[in-house]
Amino acid sequence: MYLLPTPAHFKTFDDKLFVLSYQAYIVLDPECSQRNYRQAVILQEKIRKILGFQLHITSGKPRKGDIFLCLCKEDEQDTKPDFYRVQVSEQGITLQSCEQSLIWAIRTLEQILKQSGASLPCLQVEDFAALAFRGFYHDVTRGRVPTLAFLKELADKLSEYKINQLQLYIENTHLFRDFSEVWRDDDPLTPEEIIELDNYCYDRGIELVPSISTFSHLYKVLRTKQFCSMCELEDSDKDPFDAWDKQDHHTLDITNQNSFPFICRMIDEYRPLFRTDKFNLCADETFDLGFGRSKAYCDKIGKDKAYIEFVKKLCNHILELGCKPMMWGDIIGKYPELVKELPAEMVYLNWDYSPNVKEDETRKFAQANAVFCNCPGVISWSRLVPDSKNAYKNIRKMAEYAYRYHAVGLLNTDWGDFHHICHPKFSLAGTICGAQFSWSREILEYDELNRQISILEFGKDCEQLSSLMGEISNHILYNWMSICAFREYEIYHKAKQNQDVKRFVDAKFSDATLIDQVKSCNASLAQIQQELLHKLPQTFGDTKELLNAYIVVLDACCYLNQVGAIVTQKEYLHQQPDKNCAAALATHLEEWLYYYKKLWRSVSKESELFHIVEIICWYADYLRTL
Repeated sequence: MYLLPTPAHFKTFDDKLFVLSYQAYIVLDPECSQRNYRQAVILQEKIRKILGFQLHITSGKPRKGDIFLCLCKEDEQDTKPDFYRVQVSEQGITLQSCEQSLIWAIRTLEQILKQSGASLPCLQVEDFAALAFRGFYHDVTRGRVPTLAFLKELADKLSEYKINQLQLYIENTHLFRDFSEVWRDDDPLTPEEIIELDNYCYDRGIELVPSISTFSHLYKVLRTKQFCSMCELEDSDKDPFDAWDKQDHHTLDITNQNSFPFICRMIDEYRPLFRTDKFNLCADETFDLGFGRSKAYCDKIGKDKAYIEFVKKLCNHILELGCKPMMWGDIIGKYPELVKELPAEMVYLNWDYSPNVKEDETRKFAQANAVFCNCPGVISWSRLVPDSKNAYKNIRKMAEYAYRYHAVGLLNTDWGDFHHICHPKFSLAGTICGAQFSWSREILEYDELNRQISILEFGKDCEQLSSLMGEISNHILYNWMSICAFREYEIYHKAKQNQDVKRFVDAKFSDATLIDQVKSCNASLAQIQQELLHKLPQTFGDTKELLNAYIVVLDACCYLNQVGAIVTQKEYLHQQPDKNCAAALATHLEEWLYYYKKLWRSVSKESELFHIVEIICWYADYLRTL
């Protein structure tokens, strides 16, 4: 029997069994809330899905054989975060907690039922969270806008692993009024979708927290004709869209008198859609600050003071709306002594995605007496599949530092740099890894964690699947960011003599030894694909789609390895690639694109899929010109 996250106290009585009958009832303590009733409906549906029968729900006293959902008495209330209790005896099942945490007892019972069926071992679980806030941060801006159906599915999965906070990253992909030039090609999330998702998350124990860019990373906003006058860099509306530049630009011109009211208008429109008392104003990576229209002002008072003054205004506005501000910690981390300049209510989000992340930044926030969360990542961005092993190392270390320096939580991030090509369901292992290390202090090694994930998510006969998926990134020689960067360099940056992009492209494509590795790497990828195909009949029904998504994307991993080798051969070794092979590869890419578009549309709105289509078609044309 495996439970994730690992519970604090778990004891089974293997010599005794309880059999859940189709005639049993789910019984609610009369003191349970309407929210708890809706959670009982979630349990009812889960039992129907796992066992095939549907139990009635009632209120009152349980009978022998029932599932009883009850609240702790006042003298039994535990002070530990999210405490709950699960008891399975020969008399029935009891789930007990406070009103807010009862969902976690339900989720634990669901994991037990998935493994035991209707014949359960008698057992007792007493559990609580190591960190109060256990979050997941999902990018819905950099190319991919998810459907509401997928966001609900994501909320279900987060809840199953006791993650209690979800943030959606927004720059330009909400249907803000008077923003048509900004979101016209994005299929933005609508206000009613946000409200519906907020209610959906609430019933599943998740706090949906608004997060929008209010200072930097306003690339699509500030390159419009309508709003470019508020951009730090002049003529921001004249350059073509470019994924490389999108990561570095654009920052708001804080000396423009219209800038602050403009951001306040966005906040005021977005804030009322949420029931939470938190608001993430982001304010990270202000790379352009002081290099354009605000240069004279920043030179005069100092860039650090200019940054703090604008953030302070944003914080005060958010506090006036009854919210506690949150912000990324990369800029303030350079000036930790300035933490005292910002409101005490601020929660700093200390991010670092290195597998070898050091504790220095975490220590800085602790020494500054700041309230902070540590923020690792699933490392899925700028690539076709996540780098699962390095994500595990990063999450584990950031959680360790969070405990050591008394962070209030862990916010695991899932970004979408370079058009968000990675299928969002591929972040499953990294998501559960974040859940494990933020709920429990017990260290599960990489292979063991993946084994337990595989059993819970795919079935008892599939215990190597998660590790197998984690192997894919080891055989990718030219990742998606490299593929994008070479094309953008050829189209845009070569003429502008952008040395940063040139150095990056040279580093990725000038290594002739990679060409010799393509055959063996692709053979390994083909072997993984075969193993996934072999496991399809043995997996749970609702996970077959995930395996099929990997099967589709594995083809692309092979094709892009070949594309990268051809670019190296032609552009750096100045050799003529085989024309017939190049033409055949172009056809493979185009045929693959048809199926990838179907995969994209299964979880996302159309949004900016056209950018990926443009890239694949450009490479097909490039190959045919050979």
